[in-house]
Amino acid sequence: MKEKKILVSGTYSGLGKFLFSKIGSHKYKRNMNIRKYNNTNWDVIIHCGFYTGENIENMDESIQHSLKISLLKSRKFIFISSLIVYENQKKRSENSKLKPRNSMYANSKIISESFFDKKKTLILRLGTLVGNSMRKNKINKLLYEKKPKLS
Repeated sequence: MKEKKILVSGTYSGLGKFLFSKIGSHKYKRNMNIRKYNNTNWDVIIHCGFYTGENIENMDESIQHSLKISLLKSRKFIFISSLIVYENQKKRSENSKLKPRNSMYANSKIISESFFDKKKTLILRLGTLVGNSMRKNKINKLLYEKKPKLS
């Protein structure tokens, strides 16, 4: 049986780290020459890596990597986005619409999603993830700290 060529970004922590440890895949390294990845016809590219802070230069770099990854040759893409790109408006009816948020992180996710729109892509807008390789978040605090301080 032919081994699948799977590329995963964001393998330093979180979902990318978990997926890399569980499936036979290759790591996308930001400092690697993109030609290395261009020379492969990938079966699946899973783009998990993304900067979540408020530094504009780091956010721009994250968007640029999303663009580079979207231009690679792959049969399928899986883009890991976030529920933060939308928030519920005041419920006027059962069919209430969702509207874009104004945070830099949410806007950068929306921009990056647009790179993958016309490709064979599954965009997953995930909520909070919990697990050994995940970054510390409010859910982790609630589960593991005796007296969690939440904002």
